[in-house]
Amino acid sequence: MREAGRMGAQTLVLWDVDHTLMETGGVGFELFRTAFEQASGQQLIQAADVTGRTEPAIFRGTVELQNIPYSPALYDRYAALLSAGYVACAGEMAQRGRALPGAAETIAALTQTGKVVQSVLTGNLRPVAETKLQTFGLDAGLDLDVGAYGTDDDVRANLVPVARRRAAEKYQMDFPARATVLIGDTPSDVQAALDSGARIIAVASGKSTSDELRRAGAAVVLPSLHDAQAVVRAVLNSELSSSLSWVMKTQVDAVGPAVLGIDELLADQPRDVTGAAMRAVPGQVAGSGLQGWRRHDGAGFGTMCA
Repeated sequence: MREAGRMGAQTLVLWDVDHTLMETGGVGFELFRTAFEQASGQQLIQAADVTGRTEPAIFRGTVELQNIPYSPALYDRYAALLSAGYVACAGEMAQRGRALPGAAETIAALTQTGKVVQSVLTGNLRPVAETKLQTFGLDAGLDLDVGAYGTDDDVRANLVPVARRRAAEKYQMDFPARATVLIGDTPSDVQAALDSGARIIAVASGKSTSDELRRAGAAVVLPSLHDAQAVVRAVLNSELSSSLSWVMKTQVDAVGPAVLGIDELLADQPRDVTGAAMRAVPGQVAGSGLQGWRRHDGAGFGTMCA
């Protein structure tokens, strides 16, 4: 088997998805809540922290917080509902969410070098990751068959060798750790790279500040993906000199507590035109198995993703 760098692609680039490439505009949490409540038959009162965690771990943590007995069948039902929900709500997500500035351009710029294979390393379920990326036109240039997903392992660092193995099998060349670059926005992404021997480019586009990402161990920290060529240079620079580290000058809130009350979560949710938060209520949307929503004050029922 050839080693990457001798022929063809030199580097395996693994993108985090949420808050690195795109954001759902609150649709993601609404779908999580709806799928959880329909799968468990109980109202969501408190949720496990989602930052940097895999979908199965988030679900198990939330089930535990609410004293609901966990079973593989319960998780499978939740996963099916969540995946179907993203497909049903892709149009809503397109309206409320966004591809982060520079994401598509950076993927394209890396593709044009002819020196990289790009995929994802994400805690998302694969069907959910695919829908998110397709909704915002970010799937072009990414080989999702060689990515690693939340169902592959609970430990994020363990996802790196999964993706390396899949890429090696498909492209018939080795991608050693030194030829693997993670790009993500959380300390969990940084730790995954450090623990697996991969390189890391941290992007302060989520909740974590540049300083927090640097303290987590990232040598290269970018404020955003606005400068595609800066990302290309960092990816192709095997030394990843700390001189490429930038400081983001804007304030970003630190990661919140591990357990959040439902009203705290709603505080960060999209609002209707009156400013009232939207909340899921019983009542299925025809053909989707999804609940509708109403304003937090109880008025204005409507379907979320009609």
